[in-house]
Order: sequence, then C-alpha cells, then structure tokens
Amino acid sequence: MPFLACVEEKKNCPFRIIDIKKNNVMCNFYQEYWKVYNNKFSIEVKTLFNRACQSIRDYENYQQHISKIHKKNTIEMLKRLEINDTLFWISHSEDVILIEKPSELDMFTKCKCKRYNDKIVDIPAYLLRKISMGKYYSDYFIGKDETKLRELEHRIKLYGFRPEKKESSEGYLLRIYGNSKREVDHFINLFIEQDLELI
Repeated sequence: MPFLACVEEKKNCPFRIIDIKKNNVMCNFYQEYWKVYNNKFSIEVKTLFNRACQSIRDYENYQQHISKIHKKNTIEMLKRLEINDTLFWISHSEDVILIEKPSELDMFTKCKCKRYNDKIVDIPAYLLRKISMGKYYSDYFIGKDETKLRELEHRIKLYGFRPEKKESSEGYLLRIYGNSKREVDHFINLFIEQDLELI
C-alpha cells in the first residue's frame, strides 16, 4: 500500500514520515493499521485510531457510516429481488439479469446472474444494485465529454437509476429514469450537480 500525503503535518504525529529525496511529508498510518489488523490485535487497532490525526479519524468515521448504509441498502435490495430483475454489477460496470433468487439476506450472499454473453456467474450481493424500471424521468445534458458520460452512467446505476443516452451534434443527453420524478430530480441535484456521495 502506498504512503498517503500528510494533511495536517503535525510534527509530533507518530505516523509522520519525511521523504528527504522528494521533499514530501508522508503518512504511514495505514501501513501500521494493516500490520495489527491482519494479526487481529483489536486493542492495538483502537490505540492506533486514538493516536491518528483528526483527518484520519474523520475519514474512517465517514467510511464506517457509508459501510452501514451500504449494508442496509444491500439487504433491502435482496428483499425486493425478483427473477429477471436487471442488476448493475458495480465492479464490472455491467448490467446482468438475476436468474435465481438468493435464499439468504446477507450482503455477502451470492446471487446467480446471467451476463450479456449468456455466461452464468455468482456475484456477491454487495457488488450489485437493482436498476429501476420506473417510467418517471428527467434529462441531464453533459456536452461532448465521453469520459464524463461513462462516469455518470456508472454513478446513475450505482444509485439504482436507469440511464438512457441520446447523442446529438451538441453532445450527450442523459435521460435518467426512476420510481418518481421527485426522486430523480433529487438525485440529479445532490449527486450529479453537487457531486455528493453516499455510497
């Protein structure tokens, strides 16, 4: 794991490392963290966090909050799944079709899905999002930026919405579908225009 750049640059920080060659101040918190974590030293892990700077503690608290939301959302999704549902495989940025309902409500349970090439795969539930088949939509124009287009299509599916791309001489128009117009507008405002993240 590479070293992080030091954000707070406190001289008495136990994780502060000075790279003389590059004239940089680095942080080795996560190198120390994984040493004790892999050895299952829970007391030492807690001690490390207590010694970390506020920036590290804030980041980890945020990650724990996101993890709880992710777990809750995954279990709620599993409760609502039906055979032939379209799901978004996050790590592959690919749509798949559910062919067998999972029997367990756990974020690590495997879901049997069919890929675009008809290959059957078992995917952990936490790597899937159910894509809305709702008829309500709003449009979002992004111009001639293919990189942004791909990023937004991924983000839209990550949050469970369904994008439909329309190309013109002026650029790309994304029609974003969801279960209600208000829900779609709320998503566009917060997670596209203001670039917030909750997943």
